[in-house]
Amino acid sequence: MIAHDLIDLSHPRRLHMLGIGGTGMRPFAKLLAAEGHAISGGDSRVCDDLVGEGIAITLDVDATGLPDGVEGVVHSAAIPLD
Repeated sequence: MIAHDLIDLSHPRRLHMLGIGGTGMRPFAKLLAAEGHAISGGDSRVCDDLVGEGIAITLDVDATGLPDGVEGVVHSAAIPLD
């Protein structure tokens, strides 16, 4: 998937979010999860509130080792593309 591809969110998707603990990504992750999407993510800090909502979090912020079945990656502007 190219970084600028659009993801059709009209039906549930499995998405991984890099920088999920940030001020912009955290509420976006919660919104997507509430809409029925399967969300996982990585950040450099613990995100207990997201884990409490069933979102799997790893302590990393790169796209290596993505969970199986991920259909799209959403990244924070704080995460460089390279």
